[in-house]
Amino acid sequence: MDLRQDGGRRRTDRVQRGPKPQSPLNQGHVSEGVAQSLFAELDAAQAAVDRGQPAVAIDILQAFVQQVEAQAGKSIEADHAMHMVHHAEMVIEALAGQ
Repeated sequence: MDLRQDGGRRRTDRVQRGPKPQSPLNQGHVSEGVAQSLFAELDAAQAAVDRGQPAVAIDILQAFVQQVEAQAGKSIEADHAMHMVHHAEMVIEALAGQ
């Protein structure tokens, strides 16, 4: 399972090839500092999956959800926060079913 929206390219590939794919995190719906923190959590979750540690990835994604919920209506537009939480929860369910 690949959590990244960029087809699974490594972080260095993304830096070399251009910006991250479009998402609420990089379309102005999330403040820059919070977006960077959230991207780091998603990268960490993907790394856990790559290592064959889905339980660790689930823990990281649950922390992602908590951070998004805490920032909803503040550093993250509320409707986009709900959308991000929904997708993270879908990934958590998929990982839990492995």
